[in-house]
Amino acid sequence: MEKKSEKTVLAVCVFILSAAVCVAYTVHNFSKSVVYSELGISGENFIALNRNSVLCSSESLGKNSFVALGFTQNQIVHIQNMMHESGAAIRITVKPKKAVSDLNSDFGYGFLTDADFTASNRLKRKAALISLVKGSFKTFAQQQLSLSVCLDKKSKIPAGVFFYSSVPYEVLSVKFTQSVVGWSREENLLFAFSSAGGTVADDFSSVDFTDAASVFSDSDYILPAIKLSLSKTDDIGTYQKQTSVRCSYGNENLLIRRSRRQTAVLLQTSAFSEPFAKLSLGENADMVRSVLLYRNEVCPRSDGYVLDPIPTDLGLIVEWPRENWRTSSYELFEWEQFPGILFFDFADYKTQSRFLTRLAYFVEKAGYKGTLVGDDFVENRHGYNAHDYKSSDLAAFFSEARRTDFTLNESELLLRDILLHNKIIVEEKGMYSAGSGAIVSISRESPLYLRRTFVAHESWHGIYFIDENFRNAVSTCYYMFDPRSMEFLQVFWETQNSLGYDRSDEYLMQNEFMAYIMQQAPFNVRAYFLGLANRGSVNVNQPELAAYVRETNAEPFVQAADFLNSYAFDNWGLAAGRVHLISRL
Repeated sequence: MEKKSEKTVLAVCVFILSAAVCVAYTVHNFSKSVVYSELGISGENFIALNRNSVLCSSESLGKNSFVALGFTQNQIVHIQNMMHESGAAIRITVKPKKAVSDLNSDFGYGFLTDADFTASNRLKRKAALISLVKGSFKTFAQQQLSLSVCLDKKSKIPAGVFFYSSVPYEVLSVKFTQSVVGWSREENLLFAFSSAGGTVADDFSSVDFTDAASVFSDSDYILPAIKLSLSKTDDIGTYQKQTSVRCSYGNENLLIRRSRRQTAVLLQTSAFSEPFAKLSLGENADMVRSVLLYRNEVCPRSDGYVLDPIPTDLGLIVEWPRENWRTSSYELFEWEQFPGILFFDFADYKTQSRFLTRLAYFVEKAGYKGTLVGDDFVENRHGYNAHDYKSSDLAAFFSEARRTDFTLNESELLLRDILLHNKIIVEEKGMYSAGSGAIVSISRESPLYLRRTFVAHESWHGIYFIDENFRNAVSTCYYMFDPRSMEFLQVFWETQNSLGYDRSDEYLMQNEFMAYIMQQAPFNVRAYFLGLANRGSVNVNQPELAAYVRETNAEPFVQAADFLNSYAFDNWGLAAGRVHLISRL
């Protein structure tokens, strides 16, 4: 190797959004052969552009040390492939040599561009280095620190990276990762920025995602999701005063209730009128261990149809901006707390009916169970304003249609494809069998107050379908329930034209018993069932039983609600009338 020349020069600094730093660094040029750093990725080391960059991970660097690493052609191709597939970021992990007490402990991190190199591919002695990220080690003692910057899809791939600090440090790694924006203080500290960069802060109170649109705006994916990781807690309060984290996102305020089982929540940005906005934490911010914006892996459409559900808390669905739907006729969700329960929100009753009314008659309607009614029922007869079905009933419906060569409409065929795609039903030897999960649905045609009630009612059915322990708890409550009050409820179901439930179906009776009790808040249970007992049609059909409910002040229903509500809160942090942990305030 030829003699190396070494000079100390002052870099020409360019300021972007006040995130640049001026650095003095040592440039070490290798005149003929390429020298590689001990750091690398995918089995190939980075190019060391100065002496510090050769052993930057095994030898601590002194004060005012500057590391510059160039990418090989293979590494640049690797980043290009990541950009094409899912977006990319470049992450550097560093650590100060010792706990820092010096006020002047600044650092800077940025990308190298082609303009920073000479014609012979060496770093210019007066390179115009732009620090995308700046901060100070003083804030973080002797902690490992990862800094990540996303690549803008419209910009050229960087030729390398540089890092500078005024205090001794070591570089632990440089990695290519998927795009992510936000921060984490879980195992190691991570500060991830959009392509605009930013300043590292230590208060962990907010993240501004406004600039992230340039990173995540891609028609091949739906809008990204924010994942909030939460510390574990057994103290979740009571259902009346539940331990919660408060935050704001753009112009909306949110309440995130804590559950013993859940240590993370998703905020889909498509749930908000401002998908890219600032998130600020309020009450119990210390419970939040990370706030990270990720690219969604959910496909927007397949041949014009939506097959993949968007995972979310149900508290965001009711007022989900319809302009953010992936198709005009419906949106498809998956309950975050209960994977496998799909949730349809239909544009109107007509659309919902074409998907589900024939199925409703097949599964539940007295006098029609097990039969496939004609299109006249679908188009003209009353279905339900909301629906719920377990996987075995869905499989039986589509198997019967195939066995009898019955012609289903286009919406029902699409429903079948959605169920197959999500493994709720499974095709076997030309027929269908139950997979795992269930479906529930509501319609945008229902007024807002009813949509909230329907979400609760139908979603409790969904849990009942998939959770055996919950079914056992419901069964215990059912058989302990006051017989005359039960008779009142079942006669009501049997005699209401819009319901027509089959009383001989014990599974259905227990399921509906639970849902009618759990669809409203505990303090509304008494008033709801007294209201039923005062209806004119109910007093015509069963005057004595209606009088009995009034005489007992609906107390058996209140006691049943207390029992089931306690079970739901202890297990999931949910409550009667509320199947969500997140509320818009």
